[in-house]
Amino acid sequence: MQGFLPEYEINPATWFYLSSLLIIGIFFKFYRLLSPRNFDLLALILFGPALLWISRGYSTGYTWLFILGSVFTLRMLIDPLMVRRPLLEPNLNVSGLTFTTIALLGFVIGGLLTGRLSPMAQIGVPEGPLNTRTSRPLLYELGFLGVSQATFTAEESDVASGEDLRGEALSGRRPEQSSHHAAAANLVRGLVILTHLATVVGLVLVGQWHFENIHTGMGVASLYLMLPYTTQMTARLDHFLPGMLLVWAIAVYRQPLLAGIFVGSAGLFIGYPLFLIPLWASYYWRRGLVRFLVGLALAWLVIWLVITLGTWVASLAGVTEPGSASANWRAALSWMMWKLPQADGFWANRVQAVRLPVVATYVAVAAGFALWPPQKHLGSLLSCSAALMLGCQFWHPYQGGLYLGWYLPLLILAIFRPNLDDRIAVTVVSEAWIPWRTRIWLITWLEDWGLWPLGRWLPGPWTRHK
Repeated sequence: MQGFLPEYEINPATWFYLSSLLIIGIFFKFYRLLSPRNFDLLALILFGPALLWISRGYSTGYTWLFILGSVFTLRMLIDPLMVRRPLLEPNLNVSGLTFTTIALLGFVIGGLLTGRLSPMAQIGVPEGPLNTRTSRPLLYELGFLGVSQATFTAEESDVASGEDLRGEALSGRRPEQSSHHAAAANLVRGLVILTHLATVVGLVLVGQWHFENIHTGMGVASLYLMLPYTTQMTARLDHFLPGMLLVWAIAVYRQPLLAGIFVGSAGLFIGYPLFLIPLWASYYWRRGLVRFLVGLALAWLVIWLVITLGTWVASLAGVTEPGSASANWRAALSWMMWKLPQADGFWANRVQAVRLPVVATYVAVAAGFALWPPQKHLGSLLSCSAALMLGCQFWHPYQGGLYLGWYLPLLILAIFRPNLDDRIAVTVVSEAWIPWRTRIWLITWLEDWGLWPLGRWLPGPWTRHK
């Protein structure tokens, strides 16, 4: 941020204290001290110390994340039973929240553009040259690439002058080959920026469209940006991309085809969202199930395009050799992490067999969501999805518990949601594959361009200009 704000510097511990005060001042309900909302906010704030401990090399941080994860998992499981949900808007008005959200988003994007990232973003990045160490699935490699260039940028002047050759060890490339690595890292950084923008826009739209309260939508977006995790792990694409896709799955839940594409894409990236399929299929069981399943199938095409592009980007940086798209396909689909040998974080020094009962319990709960709750609505869909993405942290071998971005947006939405018992598929999902508003827009567009005969192929009424 030095280029935008001279002499600006703030360390993670200071931001933890400042953000905690902001969260309490803006969202804490002082006239309802025993409100569940207040306990949820305090629990969110307690994620901060765990991140600070992990950044300083203390394994206690992972244990603390597991404890908080257990608390929030239980909280999400009982959330469908909490029927009384009074409107508790943030203490700051919409204008103030809008300014706060834009300002925080500017700081996040500014940090990405300048390459001045928190050391916390380096947690979990394997050491050693990229072309010699054992690679991980593509999304993780792209996440590592987004932060490796920040380190290289800080030292590239020394490499160029011959005073320090550590940049070559960090990047795994010779100095004359660093241009491809820099270009690929900048492209990944651009994808991270788009991911953060899409997440914020998705949170606001969920508040506007489904909560019918723009005040709540802006509050959810600003709270998401205030949390220390968002500001410290900013450059990690592998932390934020799945959560963004799931937010948009909630945003377009009234269109099962699009919801299936988003859920399927997230699942094919990291695997764990595929466990959401029984829950979502049960929600669409009475209306929209076929469209949702078709969307899941179309997600394969989306992922094929993304993996092909990602393979090309990674090959520029030396992560993979050109032509290894098929290998990345296999890596993306071999998401059953218990088969991979590079466990670190909480599971680094523990017997891997201990994870098997955790996996079995998780699979049983995911399958059980096909039957419970018996009457599914948007609120239960939101909280149960957050619970499943929380639960996978207990057996994820790569920095288990640290991937808060996979569930944090859904968790915040579930905390702030109103009563949504009336948002069941039969009442909100259209019987037609193409919603009538979209159908009318397409027919009007075809008529404007003189292509009105094509309107006959669209279901529903059509007219011809006289």
